[in-house]
Amino acid sequence: MCVIESEKMKKVNWQKFDEKWAFAGQLGAIYNKEETKIRVWAPPALETGLVSVELISYGKDTNPASSPVEKLPMSLGKVENKSNHRENTIGVWEIQLPGDQIGLVYTFLVTYEDGHQVETQDPYMRGGIVNGNRSVIVAPDKRSFHKTNATWRLNQATDAIIEEIHVRDFSISESSGISAQNRGKYLGLVEEGSKNSFGEATGFDYLKGLGINCVQLMPVFDFATVDETGGAPVYNWGYDPQNYNLPEGSYSTDATDPNCRIIELQSTIEKFHEAGLNVIMDVVYNHMFDSSDSPFEKLVPQYYFRRSQAMVSGTLDTAAEREMFSRFVQDSVIYWTETYGFDGFRFDLMSGLDIATMNKIREQLNQLDSRILLYGEGWNMPTALPEHDKVIQKNLGLVAPIGMFNDDLRDAIKGSKFDGKTYGFVDGIDAYQSNPHQYPLEQTLMSGIMGSRKLYPTMKYPEQSINYVEAHDNYNLRDQLFINHPLDDKATHVKRMSIAISLMMLSAGVPFIEVGQAFGRSKLVDSSGSGKFITADFVAAENSYRAGDLVNQIDWDVMHENLELLDFVRKLITIRNENPIFRLNDFNQIQQSVHIIQAKNGIIDYQIGDFRLIYNASARDYRVRELNQAEMILSNVADLVITDKNQLVLTDLSMVILKIKE
Repeated sequence: MCVIESEKMKKVNWQKFDEKWAFAGQLGAIYNKEETKIRVWAPPALETGLVSVELISYGKDTNPASSPVEKLPMSLGKVENKSNHRENTIGVWEIQLPGDQIGLVYTFLVTYEDGHQVETQDPYMRGGIVNGNRSVIVAPDKRSFHKTNATWRLNQATDAIIEEIHVRDFSISESSGISAQNRGKYLGLVEEGSKNSFGEATGFDYLKGLGINCVQLMPVFDFATVDETGGAPVYNWGYDPQNYNLPEGSYSTDATDPNCRIIELQSTIEKFHEAGLNVIMDVVYNHMFDSSDSPFEKLVPQYYFRRSQAMVSGTLDTAAEREMFSRFVQDSVIYWTETYGFDGFRFDLMSGLDIATMNKIREQLNQLDSRILLYGEGWNMPTALPEHDKVIQKNLGLVAPIGMFNDDLRDAIKGSKFDGKTYGFVDGIDAYQSNPHQYPLEQTLMSGIMGSRKLYPTMKYPEQSINYVEAHDNYNLRDQLFINHPLDDKATHVKRMSIAISLMMLSAGVPFIEVGQAFGRSKLVDSSGSGKFITADFVAAENSYRAGDLVNQIDWDVMHENLELLDFVRKLITIRNENPIFRLNDFNQIQQSVHIIQAKNGIIDYQIGDFRLIYNASARDYRVRELNQAEMILSNVADLVITDKNQLVLTDLSMVILKIKE
């Protein structure tokens, strides 16, 4: 490849480059039965060193080892129109192929000014061969839904309860009871009738019975590190994008068939919809697995990636502030929405993208359906973007209604591992010996319970707070509490988990849980067989992105050990679903509805509407009086009762939800 010297590239004014070369029309394979046009943007500019692009046809042979059938010239557009980029074709190469080209396998051959040539797949490809190094022309049916017929979608974002799922983890264990051919596959997500060893519902039936209304699928676009042929036993979460608009083939039952992955993902989403569940796609537009080997870099060297030591992702960050990648991301999100019927998007390391791009995505989704959810990670990570352009928590007021994960509430509830060992509310007395928070712990919690505007003053709506205590990153809740309190008995351990989940689930905003969290999923595995966890076990559990099935698979039999916790979480979800007071999306309404009785010294005691919620992590009893008009709705202590004196005594690590009768 002709690579322009980095010092020279630093001087390129990409804004002026966009003004001259950017194109706003459709790219990729534009199919119809009579003729297919294939377009690619690859400006023959001094800055890129590119001379020509040709199309290599492999006929309809999907074998990765097959030889080319022919090489065809592509024509460069001749219209320059800086004021209307839809007509600005001077950077666009096009070829028209007569007849029905469905199934055609193709790549591009790029020639640079030094005579060097590289072959690459189409970055706009929607179909591909196994492992995605060649493009295939496909014409999937659209699964877009009119606003009125997507009845499962939610009227407001705070109605959502999101469960995060990794496709393979969900069903790969034999304990899932899911058929062998569907384990670890798209179809395994929606197989009905599965049970664990104790006859309890697993998989799809488990999700339907839990009460959640959204599932977030960890990356299902084509990612690089897993061999789709199954030849190499490699595991990965999928945050290593290879082809953004192509479904991952290892999750299909036949990765060699270009249509199989498309059809199976579409049918899986359709089954979720039939069950009333929204499906959210986890997307990773901030980086790629290997920027130097990506089709973007081969077609327009240096343009699509920032050349800077400040990187959010650990590899070269993509440059969404440049017109053509911003447009690509927008088009990609709309494509997944219209073709597969996704109901929302979770953006990984969203701070790597600029505010303008994210707002445009929100605007375009609103044109389809304003109920489509949009949220992501708003951490202020190192990146070349100016801080005022970053999609980060301090800039919540500058973005359209886009949610961000609330790590302040998370840490206040369960503590953090990032700045040494710090404790949260559920750690009880230990929290007072190590308090890293700006405000006293209970004040931070009450701010989170009321929508987190005091934590993030520029917030517009509570829906911008994604509330969680567990996700795929870092330790599971159960494992972190075990590490902090290795001497806890099971009952104490479950109390801590139940308080953490309750605080999160009933806070204003959008609750988010990881699959298996409701019954105490663990990733700690005794790999040595010694009966003790070794350092490697903790390392794998904390960051399991490539730790394999042994660590990541859901052991559905663990559910049987924690049915009491699972029942508690189901009841919590029911309380949230049935009572709009917990789903308010207006800060003024929340302020008027909440009365704080005590928020200090290990006690959270407040009333919201007709409900009174009390949490005790003070290491002493907490007595509540004058409850003659109260009904107990839920507690994590089985024998908690209101006495004949209309009193209630909460012991340490107990909680209760009361309904106050006027």
